[in-house]
Amino acid sequence: MDIILNQIAVWSPCLVSSLNVREMPKGERFLMPGTVIYRISETPIYRYIKNYTIKKVKFSLFVRTAYRDDKLVEQQLDETAKKLTKEYVLNAISAGGMNFTYTPYSVDMGAK
Repeated sequence: MDIILNQIAVWSPCLVSSLNVREMPKGERFLMPGTVIYRISETPIYRYIKNYTIKKVKFSLFVRTAYRDDKLVEQQLDETAKKLTKEYVLNAISAGGMNFTYTPYSVDMGAK
């Protein structure tokens, strides 16, 4: 699936229990929200992922962004998780495997 920078996605639960951050090297291919033009990163991109539960349904939220601000990204993932319903999450993760579903929410690095 295409990576849309800063767009938060719902995915199956991951193996880590807290916020996990992984740095991706320069040269990653991505889309900016609302565009169809691919870009190649000139700086590292960070993948953030965290598990959540809604009414006994386990899932994760993840986002890829060019900014490294663990506290702010985690706060925005937590806020997004509160906006989602059980039905939305079940529908989003029903494909399973490597498929994920983008939410209408994104991280806002100007929210500092």
